[in-house]
Amino acid sequence: MLAVGGLTGVVYGLVSSSLVGWGSASVLGPAAGGLVVLAGFAAGQRAGGRRGREVLLPPGILAARPVLSGLLSGAVYNFTLYGMLLVYTFEFQDARHYSAARTGLAFLPLTLTAIAGSSFIGGRFVARRGARSGVFAGMLLCAAGLAVLAAGAAPVPYLVIAAGFVVFSLGMSLTAPAQTLAVMTFTPDADKNMASSALNSARQAGGVTGVALLGALSAAHPATGLPAAMLLAAAACVVTAVTALRHIPGAAG
Repeated sequence: MLAVGGLTGVVYGLVSSSLVGWGSASVLGPAAGGLVVLAGFAAGQRAGGRRGREVLLPPGILAARPVLSGLLSGAVYNFTLYGMLLVYTFEFQDARHYSAARTGLAFLPLTLTAIAGSSFIGGRFVARRGARSGVFAGMLLCAAGLAVLAAGAAPVPYLVIAAGFVVFSLGMSLTAPAQTLAVMTFTPDADKNMASSALNSARQAGGVTGVALLGALSAAHPATGLPAAMLLAAAACVVTAVTALRHIPGAAG
């Protein structure tokens, strides 16, 4: 209940910002309250785990920095992906006046690269270089792709956007298997089932936050919203890459 309530408050505040502005009490109140509730949830999980209670985030997860880095990667993965999809749907349909069908086709470079990268690149790279290299390189590629996409507002040619999609999607292909490997490798055996659930929850929480925050930025400021949203997402990827480099051990041998 605490986790759901806290996340609801944060997302409600972010979504409301596009209507009433960031300084409004209807934005700051729910967002701040949600953050306090989430902090209480995390503290309660830590305290309960130390006392031997059954918790959603056992001490074996909270105490392992490589696992937390993998969970952060999962959250940022969906934060950037889902947020970018929403922002560029607005861009294609509202600014470039694409039809729904043409908008779907415009995302094709992203989809095709994801299929090819997941099938032939991501798993092989992570198997050879390990989780740290996969998250680090993947997130830097995502940041580079998002930096290109930050310049994609009309009348920039569509080919620039397509190039950004390709680079971003290649980064996603490296990051997805690497974050799973990090979480499942460095979690104690007794907690692996909870770690798997935590990774899925982190991804979904990141996704809903990305849609709310990046979508609100884009909707509230039509002229500058797209670059601001994409650069914010790129910054999140860079932070995640640095975190992985510091806290996930390198591949043996």
